[in-house]
Amino acid sequence: MTIRKLLITFFLIFQTLAAQSVVYIWNQHPVVGDEINVYTYQCGRPIDESIVEIVGQSIKVFVRFGPDSGGICPSPPIPRTIALINGSAEGTYNLEYYAQFSPVGTFPPLPIDYPLYFDDSVQFEVFAGLVIVDSSSNLSLKLLIVLILFIGLFVVKKNKHDLLS
Repeated sequence: MTIRKLLITFFLIFQTLAAQSVVYIWNQHPVVGDEINVYTYQCGRPIDESIVEIVGQSIKVFVRFGPDSGGICPSPPIPRTIALINGSAEGTYNLEYYAQFSPVGTFPPLPIDYPLYFDDSVQFEVFAGLVIVDSSSNLSLKLLIVLILFIGLFVVKKNKHDLLS
């Protein structure tokens, strides 16, 4: 296996693992009092305005994007902050993300128009105190895959060299 094929394989694995959602919570284990940073991987358009509506355990984030800037969008796009949420109490929250692209009508959209602009949702939990972080996060799984592939590559090369000797 050439290095080029190996790099393409890693790229495809990381793209597949990263292509799960459009909206993310930066702090995966927020505690009461933390500022929660909501971001997206969409790019190419400037953010004109964002509005956060919190009703009980339901959070709606409305974002209005301006006209397309025509710039090049890297793959994967760089994460952009779309909202900051402060003062969440302990509990499980459902965040819904609505994106409007220019030109748009009423902003934020009327409730009857929510299905037209709904983009993604994510559920997260706010904890009362310190949290034990799960070691099986996406990053640790990605690093484990890379480690296994590199070890496998060297074992195959060594065995191939031993067979030829």
